Amino acid sequence: MEPMTLRLEIWSDLACPWCFIGHRRLAQIKAQHPGWQLQHRAFELQPDLPAQGLPARAFYDRKFGGAARTEQMFARVTEVAAADGLRFDFSKMAKAPNTRLAHRVVQLCGEAGIQALDALFLGHFSEGVDLGDPQAIFEQLRRHQVPVEVESLAARLVDGEGEAEVVADQALARRLGISGVPLFLAVTGRQGPPLAVSGAQPAEVLSALLTEAAAGEDHRSVGGRGPG
Repeated sequence: MEPMTLRLEIWSDLACPWCFIGHRRLAQIKAQHPGWQLQHRAFELQPDLPAQGLPARAFYDRKFGGAARTEQMFARVTEVAAADGLRFDFSKMAKAPNTRLAHRVVQLCGEAGIQALDALFLGHFSEGVDLGDPQAIFEQLRRHQVPVEVESLAARLVDGEGEAEVVADQALARRLGISGVPLFLAVTGRQGPPLAVSGAQPAEVLSALLTEAAAGEDHRSVGGRGPG
């Protein structure tokens, strides 16, 4: 009998703080579930932002309903992130970016088995990197020693590579009814609906998802929607 395929599909947006927190929590339990393949899928929370992005503070004040509410939201997510060893610094964030370009970079790096998510998440939430600026992205990859040939990556982006895959991920999300991220979908190849959890769930909930999916538990979801 062929071994069962175990794949965890993770929909996330690089401008979503809860996605970064969920990504970090997944990393905490990854070694406990070595049979699982991870597949990162693109999701844009703000696909209509202009390619050059918008001034961050004005964008978030409008989104959250004023400066005081923005400060509350930033303080809350910063505190949660710190508990997971992440240092957010929203004061450095000049732009609310259109993340399509960054998703394409993640896709093209992933095709070569290279993980660029950490560098780009850190860039956006901790280091003030504009994820809509290709040169800023390339410099961030170099600074964090992501082992990708930047000149080749730049040429591929100019040629439009990675675009179709990002569009396909988001079309799949719509077909599955995914409207918020992060979302973790455990696919085993077994008949029946896959297991899923949404939101930045605690590491133990993500671990339970993988354990129950591999064991064939008959549930559609594990846990509930997290704070994301």
